[in-house]
Amino acid sequence: MSSLDFLDQTSLRLKRYDVIQHLDSSTTSEVFLVASKKSKRLYVLKQMLFSNMSEKDSMRVKREILVMKWVDHPNVVKFKESFAGSNSISIVMEYCECGTLEGLIEQQRCRRRPFAEDLLVEWMAELLCALAYIHSKGILHRDIKASNIFVTRKNHLKLGDFGESTPLTNDDGGSWGMIGTPLNFAPEVCEGAAYNERSDVWSLGVVFYEMCALRPPFEAFNLFSLLQQILTADVEPFWMGLSPHLEEIVREMLNKNPDHRPTAQGLINEHLMVPASHPSHPFQNPQMGRLTQQLYGPGPSYAKHRPHSREKTTGVPIHLRGSYELAASRY
Repeated sequence: MSSLDFLDQTSLRLKRYDVIQHLDSSTTSEVFLVASKKSKRLYVLKQMLFSNMSEKDSMRVKREILVMKWVDHPNVVKFKESFAGSNSISIVMEYCECGTLEGLIEQQRCRRRPFAEDLLVEWMAELLCALAYIHSKGILHRDIKASNIFVTRKNHLKLGDFGESTPLTNDDGGSWGMIGTPLNFAPEVCEGAAYNERSDVWSLGVVFYEMCALRPPFEAFNLFSLLQQILTADVEPFWMGLSPHLEEIVREMLNKNPDHRPTAQGLINEHLMVPASHPSHPFQNPQMGRLTQQLYGPGPSYAKHRPHSREKTTGVPIHLRGSYELAASRY
């Protein structure tokens, strides 16, 4: 069966693209790698068939399109366009060449080789800047997990899949309901409380723990046991030879009390030094930030973590070293 057998080709705008490869399937969507016939640039096209969509699925797609149109940050997957055919609706978005962070973590776990600490700091800066940005726009992601974070060929990370996102507009500052992936549920979500921006911070903290320890912070054989662990279990140390400061950042994000859990911007202010020249910095033009990340991997001018208060230091921040070929080496 060819890629085209999966594709509703009734939209005229679809004729702007050549289908290169069928990438993935779900119960409601098919995902393709496509190339613009005009620019030859590669994109991801996600197509949802109306016949496979419930009313809830339809609302989810509309929400995803609205959010992706609204946000513009170098570390958020970039929306290009959307269009409808007679049987489907399609979203065209930025292509990240090296797959998902989940796949990259699994690769390192199989190799028993942890990520370099300076790369982890840079990735934390990129994702925290992305999360602080979408929160500043009044948007909750609600499904942050490693499989929804994408890796470019220059080893930058981009937050994607906004299908569960919602505006932060309720009077109580949150959104109700157990939305997202159980492994990344915050304790307050497990208890049925409102989902808020600190719930997103918890979910990103789970991702950071996986990045650092190459394993999830909580594991169980069934959903009930998993929720109990999230609510009551202590998080184990990384055991990866990483600095205490890095572990402190993650532990703050995994504080079970949302009132004591910092915001994304608070974590940046407290723990990271992100210069104005950094592509993810809010002062940067998003288009220029994306261009910089397309050309360069993390380098000496990028993010640093602030010297730990208990560490002996001369006051000179720890610089990142060199560039990274870790993700690109997979292909």
